Amino acid sequence: MANFATHVGVAVGVGASLATGLTTLGYIPWDTGLNLLIFFVFGTLLPDIDVDNARPVRWVFNLFALFAALLTFSALTPTPSSGFWFSHPAQPGWPAFIGALAVWLIIRYPLSKLFQKLTRHRGLAHSLIVGLLWSLAWLHFAHWQFSGDSLVFWLQALALLGGFLLHLALDEIYSVDIEGIRIKRSFGSAMKVLDRRFMSGSIAVIILNLIMILALPNPEALLLWLKLF
Repeated sequence: MANFATHVGVAVGVGASLATGLTTLGYIPWDTGLNLLIFFVFGTLLPDIDVDNARPVRWVFNLFALFAALLTFSALTPTPSSGFWFSHPAQPGWPAFIGALAVWLIIRYPLSKLFQKLTRHRGLAHSLIVGLLWSLAWLHFAHWQFSGDSLVFWLQALALLGGFLLHLALDEIYSVDIEGIRIKRSFGSAMKVLDRRFMSGSIAVIILNLIMILALPNPEALLLWLKLF
């Protein structure tokens, strides 16, 4: 399989080329292009979160923990209050700081270790249905949690999925020994639709995907953008 540096390097090259092309042709603004590049690179890290103590695991769970901590801090920060003559700005207190720190520690350490213990490399996390699940999950979460352009959320989800698929494709390419004209034993284990050795988990992921597909948020934004091509 391709190593960490190869995955990130290729993802940066491919993602930057796609973002530059869309920006140059006027389909997206430059700041959206940079945003999509970040999601594309992050997507290429996701298939390897089942590798024990590997860099993708640390990076992904660090980002998850930071993101959850920021959301917790925001949720625990009191809203501004206003009176007849004056208003009180929101002042985050100790509960916000302690809550955010607790969430970060829980996700970064116990949950990260538990996830690695329950998963195996090139298992369900390395399947196409899980790549789709990551993409749909972000799409629904972004529409639920943030206010913004629905099209940007759709493009972020597609960039995430694109990076994920690139990772699987690179692993399959590296399973072919071109010099020795042979196919390695790992060929076919990277890009698979589901994990047949974990059918219960695969079925659960398929059901989650179907539920989120049936409740797609504002697909019209993406369809109108695609008509520009």
